Amino acid sequence: MAAYSWTPRKRNYALEIKKSGIATESCENHPLKGIIVTETKIRTRSDPKVESQIVFDPLGASNGTISDPLSQMAAATLDPLSALAAKIEIKADAPSAHHPDNETFEPWASKRADILAKFQTSEKLSFTAAIITGGGGAGGDDDMGARPSGVSEKMKNRLEQLDDFEEGSVKEMLSLSQQEYTKRIEDLNQTLLGAWQQDQRVKALKIVIQCSKFLVETSVMQFYPSKFVLITDVLEHFGQLVYDRLFLKAQQMLPGSLKKLSEDFSPDQIPETAKETARNWFFKIASIRELVPRFYVEISILKCYRFLDREEIPRALKRLVNMIRGIGDPLVSSYARCYLTRIAHDVVPTLTDYLWTCFITIPSLQSIFTRLQLYVLCGQTALLNQCLSQADGFFKAAIALLPEMPKTVDSDIKQKSTEPWIGEFLNTLLSALLPAPDNPEVGVLYLLRGLLNVVQEYDWDKASDTKFGFYVNVLSLLASHQQDELLIRVKNVDSNDALYGSDPKYFHELSTMSDTILNEILNHLKSLGDSKQHRRQSELSLTLFAEIIHHGDVKQEAMMKLALNLWNLAQSQGLSDPKYAARLMELVKARASINLISAEFASKLYLQSRT
Repeated sequence: MAAYSWTPRKRNYALEIKKSGIATESCENHPLKGIIVTETKIRTRSDPKVESQIVFDPLGASNGTISDPLSQMAAATLDPLSALAAKIEIKADAPSAHHPDNETFEPWASKRADILAKFQTSEKLSFTAAIITGGGGAGGDDDMGARPSGVSEKMKNRLEQLDDFEEGSVKEMLSLSQQEYTKRIEDLNQTLLGAWQQDQRVKALKIVIQCSKFLVETSVMQFYPSKFVLITDVLEHFGQLVYDRLFLKAQQMLPGSLKKLSEDFSPDQIPETAKETARNWFFKIASIRELVPRFYVEISILKCYRFLDREEIPRALKRLVNMIRGIGDPLVSSYARCYLTRIAHDVVPTLTDYLWTCFITIPSLQSIFTRLQLYVLCGQTALLNQCLSQADGFFKAAIALLPEMPKTVDSDIKQKSTEPWIGEFLNTLLSALLPAPDNPEVGVLYLLRGLLNVVQEYDWDKASDTKFGFYVNVLSLLASHQQDELLIRVKNVDSNDALYGSDPKYFHELSTMSDTILNEILNHLKSLGDSKQHRRQSELSLTLFAEIIHHGDVKQEAMMKLALNLWNLAQSQGLSDPKYAARLMELVKARASINLISAEFASKLYLQSRT
């Protein structure tokens, strides 16, 4: 078979979107939100005016406000957990993405403001208001109240002090607006500072325990990211107060002949009395009964392990990572991982191994389907957060895993082929690779080249056309890369259209790859004809014809001739889907009417009569 060359159609995506668009109007309310009608009844002069509210729920739900996670996902926004997690560098020797000198560094203060502005709600929020007493009375953190003798008595005393918050406090359940809720948290932060300044350490600890408990409640899901920010602000304030107190105590206890304690001190410079005070804080936190408050409060003073021993922080990180497994709610556990990652990275940026164990290890998952999906999802998340090396790593891992895909899986009482799933996955991966920029050190579209090699070597079912469909979609991808601007772009990421510009060598590489793929497809069609599989040949000929109409330049003579040959092949055998062929013909005529396709080409198409 003679070799053919692929010529893509030049596209103006902005103009096409404008022409195909329809009039839109902004919608401020969720379309499924219940409608509230206020009914006013006036009886007599002596009777007061009576008002009642009737809620009309379009789907009969008990709550008119839509707060389910699928609605959140439909908003197509990146949640702050993914945004933070994807910015962590995998390699210890790579420049930290959280370092201020890094060009892509986004300070937490900036991210914090974005989260608070984006994740808001009009629903009422539950708030447990408690009158918190001092517990052990006023006093320094050396004893945190009276110091009993004996280990068991110390533990008993700690539990009694913290249980005072549970049993001796006056509680009140409130239903607050977002603004009122935020004000309450800020008031607690100020109360924390006041208690600390009055040496009421136990009261300060009880306040942060109360704040941490708010993170267990997830009923208003769309507000949870903002609540996370507000609560962790209080926790970090508390952690800094404890750290500053220990630093001052250690400095005051240094012998007079020594200089002041530097910020990069080592544990052996810390007097034993200051170390004992630090241990007392961690012992007190270890006595917190509930998992989530104990987890968050310990992380808030994670930096204080510096006063004890160099190896304390790695050991604590391992233990805290394991503690997350005990948090049953997936939303709560995800944000717990986020907080641990952020604080640990700020305390010890070099301990990236421990940071990454906060997340599920994809290779450890049993299902290969889940692993492939997660690799692509993580690659897209990394790309959205400008973590290009991580995105490459995830995409390469997905490509390398494909050969391990089993040919069949058990389905009820019979074996089911995995090729339909593979085909869908390959399409998803191709879409993810479109905006991904090349690594200049590796070559043009090196990820796609690797994927093509894997697909070429895979043992495909001879009766399946999954490989053919993949090659057709690769032509679409390459045609997109051959435009002046890509249709899909990622904010703050320079894709290949920006990296290569109008470099002739780049476009030559794309043309060569396109020609190779096109001829692979045509060879497959020829083999179907040689093996007398005329129905498959006709159907696939129409598929390639549709690809040329959509993405090829049929004004170019060679492409027009190829398209006509494919159409005639499908029609001559009378085995293709007549309805599909009719729709394609109508499409060609419609494009010819607006000069996107030559009228001569459209006039040469015919439909095979069926008798």
